[in-house]
Amino acid sequence: MTKKLYRLPMFPNLVHTQQVEDVLSTHPAIIHNQACQQKLAEVMKDLNDFGVDKEFHRNPSNIKSLKKGWWEIRVKHQGIFWRILFRKVSPEKDNAEYGLIFMYPKKDNQIPKSVWKSASRNAKGEGWL
Repeated sequence: MTKKLYRLPMFPNLVHTQQVEDVLSTHPAIIHNQACQQKLAEVMKDLNDFGVDKEFHRNPSNIKSLKKGWWEIRVKHQGIFWRILFRKVSPEKDNAEYGLIFMYPKKDNQIPKSVWKSASRNAKGEGWL
């Protein structure tokens, strides 16, 4: 059974899970910091407009292919590194839709197993795996 998907009106090619919605709407480092919100909006706009084609992203090193269809976006703001795990969720080549699945403050270079488990569970729940 799928959960409620969230979509920001300014990003028609992006959907996100409840977990991402919760982080975006409740994490103090985001909701009380307009500059952080702006940086996150910029990377989301690039993903919405250009997909995973790094050539057009403002900072191509922020987007990275991981494994088996998983990608990540990394955003740094005031010493906090945010990591957003996502997947392409539509079959279309043009105007592809991407699902932002899991977002968290990055502490290590490696993605912890517990994060992979949670992200995989979220993706399966949405029918994206």
